[in-house]
Amino acid sequence: MIPICGTTRAQWEDVTGSTPLTFVNDCVSFTTTVSARFWLMDCRNIGEATKMATELYKEAIHVPFMAKFVVFSKRVDILEARLRVFCMTDDKEDKTLEHQEHFLEVAKSRDVEVLEGKSQYVEFAGNLVPVTKSGDQLQLGFRAFRENRLPFTVRVKDPHADTVGRILFMKEAKVEDRTDLRLSDISNLLGDDWVLLASELKVSTSDVNSIKTEYPSRGAQQAMAMLRLWLQQSGNKATGELGQ
Repeated sequence: MIPICGTTRAQWEDVTGSTPLTFVNDCVSFTTTVSARFWLMDCRNIGEATKMATELYKEAIHVPFMAKFVVFSKRVDILEARLRVFCMTDDKEDKTLEHQEHFLEVAKSRDVEVLEGKSQYVEFAGNLVPVTKSGDQLQLGFRAFRENRLPFTVRVKDPHADTVGRILFMKEAKVEDRTDLRLSDISNLLGDDWVLLASELKVSTSDVNSIKTEYPSRGAQQAMAMLRLWLQQSGNKATGELGQ
């Protein structure tokens, strides 16, 4: 295998057919005039060799380092604070900027293995939640021997509970659990009971009567029309409520 280089990351290519190999005493030798990296693989599934080599190489180039996570905090309100999270490979935990701005160190991890060039995805547990745009997940990129800083704001969920939270650093982004709604399936299941659901969804009586007039004696189509009307009226809020 040799990598096809260019402006993008290398993609490996199988050149076995154009590269004569010589086997002598469990050793393989070959000659070439190409200046490139070469990767000799013993692969049973030849058709998957290129894909496997590319995926393995993408992971192998991320060098592991021992680093620690350090959290600084500055309270700005009874229910709100600013946090700054570091992923550092040095021992200089006394950050000048944070001290000047009166941040306090509130947590520090043990040394853990972190991969160069990879992002750490941040999740929260406990009574603290980050202030972010809806659906966004905080992430901290890591570069060895650099100041990897992630600033953000957190708020207290329950003012009557202890102000304690946990920050989890994950290798993969969190996948949202979104309900895939198929209105046709729901409409067929509802049948004539769609009128009861319309009442629960706050669809007006006049709209219900209009649907009955437009689609007489066709329960599934009436249900479909009602659900589409409700989706238009409720917008983004509708998907989550119907999924429940």
